[in-house]
Amino acid sequence: MGFPNLWKMLTRSNQTTEILPSDIVVFIVGPTGSGKSWLLQQLVKKENIKFSKQSLNPSTKEVNAVRCHFSGGSDIRDDIVIVDTPSFYTYLPPDGELTLKQWINERCKKSCKKAGILYLHNIAGNPQDANLSLSKHLKAFNNAYTGCGVVSSTVVVPTLDNGVVYPPDKIQGLILRLESEAEKVKAATWKLFDGKPETAWEMVQELLRQMGCA
Repeated sequence: MGFPNLWKMLTRSNQTTEILPSDIVVFIVGPTGSGKSWLLQQLVKKENIKFSKQSLNPSTKEVNAVRCHFSGGSDIRDDIVIVDTPSFYTYLPPDGELTLKQWINERCKKSCKKAGILYLHNIAGNPQDANLSLSKHLKAFNNAYTGCGVVSSTVVVPTLDNGVVYPPDKIQGLILRLESEAEKVKAATWKLFDGKPETAWEMVQELLRQMGCA
């Protein structure tokens, strides 16, 4: 199955309440403030998706799943579902791990075709905060992920708060630190997300490539 340029071929998207056996599911995972809903907004061309990239409070308190539709050839099917997951370790209700687990139990009656993770991490966050740890959040995701198919690949995406300006050498140092964390969990690392829809879809295509889909 090939995806020549998903960004150019995306025609529409709609919220979905069901994961099908033919679906390729991309889970967006990450701590509060990492930009999960911001990324989803760019992927699906919808301005009405609420996000608060700089807030200390989680803006994603429930699971949002969007099915993407594409134009093109017969090899482009409506089988890519983007899932924005709630943040873990926020100290505020609801419990993100429990919310995701309930959603998967209700929506994934059978295993999907393939599943992967886009993991977002705000490099401006406190590196000493254990609750921002990549491995800790992936462990929480795995605890909540009771089914829906094997997660075969993870791509880690660095993000940066709006309004935060770092010199290039500091950004590079923070990304290298994140790459080191990613290597420990056998995940690939993407470049700093620039907030553009076409870049967002490049990330998805890289994840699909690693999953053997593109």
